[in-house]
Amino acid sequence: MTETTVRRRSTARILGLILLYLGILLGAVYAAVAAWGDWEALQFGTMVAFRSEDTLSTLRCPVLMTTGESAPISVLVKNPLQREITRTVRVYISAGDILAKREFMERVRLGPGESRRLSWEIFPQDRVFDRFVLVRVYLARGFFLPSADASCGVMVVNLPSWRGNVIVFSVLAISLLGMGSGVFLVRKGLHGASMRVRELARNGTAMAALVVLSIPVGLIGWLWAESIVLLLIFLLAIITAATVLAFH
Repeated sequence: MTETTVRRRSTARILGLILLYLGILLGAVYAAVAAWGDWEALQFGTMVAFRSEDTLSTLRCPVLMTTGESAPISVLVKNPLQREITRTVRVYISAGDILAKREFMERVRLGPGESRRLSWEIFPQDRVFDRFVLVRVYLARGFFLPSADASCGVMVVNLPSWRGNVIVFSVLAISLLGMGSGVFLVRKGLHGASMRVRELARNGTAMAALVVLSIPVGLIGWLWAESIVLLLIFLLAIITAATVLAFH
């Protein structure tokens, strides 16, 4: 093996590890923001949550919005029965304070097997703690169908000339590109690498897989899954740091 080949592989490993862990960092930040907002929303409208019998899994909220835009939140209301029914939906949106809220109520008439998506706008001035817009949606019990509720928190950032979906897309694109190119370069230059580099590559690949998993989980809003993924990423980060110190 020539000196030039060794140098190229070493450069590929270093660049690959930098890109890999940069992508992991950005992806982990996205996952943390998504989970943070949903954790904050758990304390909003708790009296409504105590009345519900099930989880309303069809609530959709953006992860992020800016101070220069409004954003929609929506919920899909379904009728699984073979008869026409009317469902009552109540929506609570924070109004600048954890104790203040905007309230909406809609009665939706649905035919047999029909589904309908309802949406409402949230605004930057709705945020509490100067950081999150909190939302809770309650679907009242009716015709033997259980009541259900769900909540979400949308982070508001002070970038009025940007759009939240553009920021989220950019972060995710850079994260995925960094992780993908990082794994490729690391594997390309792994031959002849030290044990420490191999451990960094192995742990980084595992964390990258968890970050990729966190993207759809964050978009769907499964808080329990978001928390588990973040915990695993955190544990792997500790193991990776310990590995670096052990081989230092």
